[in-house]
Amino acid sequence: MSLSLNNIGSFLNFWHFFGDHLVFGDGSMGCGFKLKGKDISCAAEDEINQFTRKVENLVTSLPEGSSLQFLYRLTPNVKESVNNHIGLSKSCPIENYDKILESRAKHLRGGIEQKRFFSPEIYLFFKGKPHSFKKQKLFQKSGEFEQVEKENFKHHVEDFERAASQVESSLIDCGLFSKRLTKKEWFSLLYEHFNLARSEKQEPPKLKGPKVFSPSSLLSQTLLSDIHLAKDHIEIGKYKFRVISLKTLPDTTHSGLINALLGMSFHCWVSQVVKVCDQSQEYNKLQLKRRLTHSMVSGSSNVSDLESESKLGQIEGLLSEIIDSSEKIVEVDLNVIIWGETDRELEERSNEVLRTFKSLNHAEGLVETYATFDAFMKSAPGHCKLNRAKKMKSSNLSHLIPAFSYWRGNKKSSCLIPNRENVLVSIDPFAPELPNWNGFVVGSSGSGKSFTINQLILMFMGDQN
Repeated sequence: MSLSLNNIGSFLNFWHFFGDHLVFGDGSMGCGFKLKGKDISCAAEDEINQFTRKVENLVTSLPEGSSLQFLYRLTPNVKESVNNHIGLSKSCPIENYDKILESRAKHLRGGIEQKRFFSPEIYLFFKGKPHSFKKQKLFQKSGEFEQVEKENFKHHVEDFERAASQVESSLIDCGLFSKRLTKKEWFSLLYEHFNLARSEKQEPPKLKGPKVFSPSSLLSQTLLSDIHLAKDHIEIGKYKFRVISLKTLPDTTHSGLINALLGMSFHCWVSQVVKVCDQSQEYNKLQLKRRLTHSMVSGSSNVSDLESESKLGQIEGLLSEIIDSSEKIVEVDLNVIIWGETDRELEERSNEVLRTFKSLNHAEGLVETYATFDAFMKSAPGHCKLNRAKKMKSSNLSHLIPAFSYWRGNKKSSCLIPNRENVLVSIDPFAPELPNWNGFVVGSSGSGKSFTINQLILMFMGDQN
């Protein structure tokens, strides 16, 4: 089964870019941020807990009705790092060094072609509340794209920008903020999401604005590949895509729990959407559940309902936390998007994702079948649509936010080596930001200490700048 552009447009509510903001069909606006992931490989437990509390503050500071989307992309995009490293050694005056450089460049570029290296990228998209349109008639239905006065839209933009600035301040406090996304960068992410095979060969087209005689919508510029629907996957170009959703929440959570899901041995995308619920409405629902459960517990004077007593204790504990602390009730979903060229490759990667989900304190993942296309569309960069929503506390959510990454090294790539996860790390032994220019290598006998030092010295000799 194939879908036309008109069919796909019903799944995507994108309208147009207004500056670097994206306007949706319901009048809501969105903006994007590129994040610096937190490396907790060698972090102490107190440091991880402190970071988690700051991430929780980011969620609790959001206005009700707004949404966030964390997008973690494990990509093979390391060409820029490799080219920068090779460029530093091209002018090396050492005799016969060009042969060493040629061999190293061949090895690194071969790794790029075979997609052996990984480059984690983290993005955050913030979507504000929908615009409150005025109905002209009492029983008039709201349309998909409503008209709005220029002055009202101006106030709506100002309100959204204040909320976006608050999110940016929270990201800076967490140490995650890198930069705001431009509309060109956002469009490039959408282009790669819907045209992955095509993006490996061709750069994204130039983003065009609407014109009078040749209107070109955002969807028509983004969707440039056919999408074929199958029972348990979708096909776009040469790749078969599958979505695995979080079905059952973990029994318990702790700081950095989600980090196990981010170290896959293959390239994938992890999308998490968070929506802040109406807290007064959720509080009233919990009060109603408490009354009903209490009536079941005290309904019979001779027989005690242990299950109802346990449930009553949980509800009362949750109400106490909401009243006494800054806990918020949020709706969350978590989707892992994988792809492969063959069915066997897709099955192997699906099994690895399901095993990793179980390692998150007995969480369970669900391989989407007929709902694959819907889940894939809702996971588009910046769409901020919930797929299989689960309600949880903001403190538990902070343990499941994919905001972790690896140390990528110094700005100057005098030496370029892969870490244990095959993420390329740039090392400059004399970087000004280092507190000390000395170092030592520790390892057992025969582990390769001398070989590693010789490789680092050879790479450093090539940088004569």
